[in-house]
Amino acid sequence: MVPKTRRGQFEMLGLAVIVVFIALGMFFLTQFSLFQSKPSTVQNARTTEIASDFVNSLLNSNAGCDGTATFTTLIDDLEAPDLSPLSCGGKSGIDLVEYFNESINSLLNQTMTKWGYKYEFSVLFPQNSYLRDIVINQECSSNLQRQPASYQFRGDYGIIQVTMTICY
Repeated sequence: MVPKTRRGQFEMLGLAVIVVFIALGMFFLTQFSLFQSKPSTVQNARTTEIASDFVNSLLNSNAGCDGTATFTTLIDDLEAPDLSPLSCGGKSGIDLVEYFNESINSLLNQTMTKWGYKYEFSVLFPQNSYLRDIVINQECSSNLQRQPASYQFRGDYGIIQVTMTICY
């Protein structure tokens, strides 16, 4: 009877080894599937918050115009810059578009570009305004994950939408 017991022990040992290999295989399969290069929920929330904070801060910041005009006021006046009473950086009328482009590019370079983000910033105007839209794209290609934050406000000619999209 001794041989049958040892044979049973070897069968149990073989079965235990197979179970251990299956468990290790499942462990590694789970590890690789969970930790692939998918963006985490935390990363998505963080980039959305950064985009949202940027747009919110921009729209409420002083635009460097005469008086206390914010970027919201400046963007609103870009719908019909020739009718705007604003004077920004010595520029007025149609030159406000140039002033806005210079200002926003400078701000984006000092923040998003300096921090290493790929982004797309856009201002979409109503169809009947002077400008159609302003889009500044910094390496934000269509194959990247995108986390946008948009704000809308009513201008003189309709809804204006300001969007910051961070890509990764």
